[in-house]
Amino acid sequence: YYEAKDYFDEALRIYETILPNDHHEIITTKMNLALVDDGKRNYQRAIEQYDEILNGFSTGKLDTINAATSLQNKAIAEQMLGLTEESILSTTRAIELLSEKLGENNSSVAGLNNNLGNQLIAIGEWGKAKSAFSGALQFYKANSELNGQIRVQLGLAEIATNQGDFMSALNLIDEAIKLKTDPKVSLNQTLLFSALVAQVDIYYQLYRKEKSIDHLKKSLESAIEADKQLALAESEIINEEDRVQFSVYKSLLTSIGVKAAVSLYAETGDQSYISQAYYYSEKSKANVLLQSIQESNIKTIKGVDRELLKKERELRYNIENLEQEVFKLTGREDERNKMQLLSSRLFDQKRIYQEVVLGLRNNPKYRQLNASLEITSVDRVQEHLNDGEAVIEFAPGDST
Repeated sequence: YYEAKDYFDEALRIYETILPNDHHEIITTKMNLALVDDGKRNYQRAIEQYDEILNGFSTGKLDTINAATSLQNKAIAEQMLGLTEESILSTTRAIELLSEKLGENNSSVAGLNNNLGNQLIAIGEWGKAKSAFSGALQFYKANSELNGQIRVQLGLAEIATNQGDFMSALNLIDEAIKLKTDPKVSLNQTLLFSALVAQVDIYYQLYRKEKSIDHLKKSLESAIEADKQLALAESEIINEEDRVQFSVYKSLLTSIGVKAAVSLYAETGDQSYISQAYYYSEKSKANVLLQSIQESNIKTIKGVDRELLKKERELRYNIENLEQEVFKLTGREDERNKMQLLSSRLFDQKRIYQEVVLGLRNNPKYRQLNASLEITSVDRVQEHLNDGEAVIEFAPGDST
């Protein structure tokens, strides 16, 4: 990212000496600089840059599509900082601009409505969230976009769960999961993982409400299925927003996995459930290590090819930029050929990225970090406990 920033800064310096301030090359370069700050997790600086870009819209120097794109990116940065209400305002404004320009029957508008629904859930605005999801779902069903439908179903299921309507939530999740059995459906594996984890959560909530051991068993069964899906789902993540959301589901899986297994042991006395609880507890610590390996700001990992790591970062950055360019061209008939060319290039970059990720996963050092963690035994932990004491969770560390 630092190298990319140097190039963009130099490009901007040159453009500003030879082009008018409202030229699209200057605007695009400023947007790229904001994206670099996003990638570096310097979200406050990114927000400031998006605001600077958006000032051009009020003066007529920024077109509607670029304004909507900037608002969308700003909303993501605000969400990362926990500025939910500000993020909602930015997303709402982006929807208004795109709807006026492209019409409401548009994939970008539907995607933003889905984002808005999830943001509204965060502040407990269930009714408004349902309305936003409804707009997205109408488009996805009309255009047979099944992955889009699943995203909406996940949001609606979360609302139902929060309102205590667990059976409606289960029906929504079951409908989403059933799509994996259809060979004609190219299902996003991250969405399938999210749906399975949602199912884990709902069954556990049902157990707490009804005290039915069957719900508890189904929760743990779903956790096992989600765990099988985890690696494949993780390989599809290509941007920071998805990575953050995915880490939330991973954390939820291990947390409820421990709780469900411990509760089943308490209900049945079956010692095998203690082993499962221990597995999910250790899985939680392993996830922390793996996440650190995947961070984009890691420069080297001892024993892992530096060029492969560099290529992974470059490809991820290229993919994010191409996605932005394709988004800006959506709905523009005069740019159809260019959009097709960029879409084809985006597909190729994603394919190469998956090959690079596979190369990282096949690296002996990477596998060692992934699968050969030294795990403290239960007996060793028990040696440090006094009578009447119990351990809920522990984490490895040094002697300090």
